[in-house]
Amino acid sequence: MQLHAVAPDRVAATGTGCLGPVVKSAGRTLQILEFFDAVRREASVLEVARALGLPQSSTSALLQSLVSLGYLQQDRLSRTYFPTRRVSLLGHWVDSATVQEGRLLETVDDLALRTGQTVVMATANGLFAQYIYVAQPRQAAPIPIGALHPVTKTATGRALLAQAEESNVAAILRRLNAESAGEDTPIAIRPFLDALQAERARGYFTGPGAAEGTAGLAIIGGRDRQHLVLGIEGSPEAIRSCERRFSDQLHGSAGTLARHPRVA
Repeated sequence: MQLHAVAPDRVAATGTGCLGPVVKSAGRTLQILEFFDAVRREASVLEVARALGLPQSSTSALLQSLVSLGYLQQDRLSRTYFPTRRVSLLGHWVDSATVQEGRLLETVDDLALRTGQTVVMATANGLFAQYIYVAQPRQAAPIPIGALHPVTKTATGRALLAQAEESNVAAILRRLNAESAGEDTPIAIRPFLDALQAERARGYFTGPGAAEGTAGLAIIGGRDRQHLVLGIEGSPEAIRSCERRFSDQLHGSAGTLARHPRVA
């Protein structure tokens, strides 16, 4: 059975009938998130605008803003949008029992305690790896939730790239080389693809971490539309000396998440 969108009360965007004035853009942003909660699938700009009775131009601008902030992801081929896991994690502290049904955050937090390292969850956002949850020791350099890092420059990014077809990865690398305009050393595409294939066969990916001077190790945590990856980040010495153990622990955590797909 296919669901049809039921637009949230449109007066909420103007403040009429509310307890107090509502900033129009704030009201519309929440309407968009409620729309996706109702339809539970991807949707185009036109569909969202029609369902909510909003101008298509402002709807497009709001959707792009939510993509930039990490709350929506955009499929450029189909020109549709879909919420990211950051939406479900946003208010987990208000009712942690509900969000942690399936041990999503509990598993990540536990892994950070057992390893003493920073543990991250990330998804793809355009040509970037976006960190949607971070559990880390107090002494670690802070990694902001929502932070974006070039997909070729971190271990988490490499794990995200590895989930795409080789031809698609090559196209991404060519685009990055073209857009760098000489600012970065061009990526050697064939060696990069070969190294990525070797890491895929090995079962984990290594590279820099998000914080300056750190290293990371990441695995593919889920193969749904959002391509979740799990990673451990810390000093290069810590990651290198415990590489196999950290890989095994990440895979164990991913197995736990896979057994509880409703939240993961």
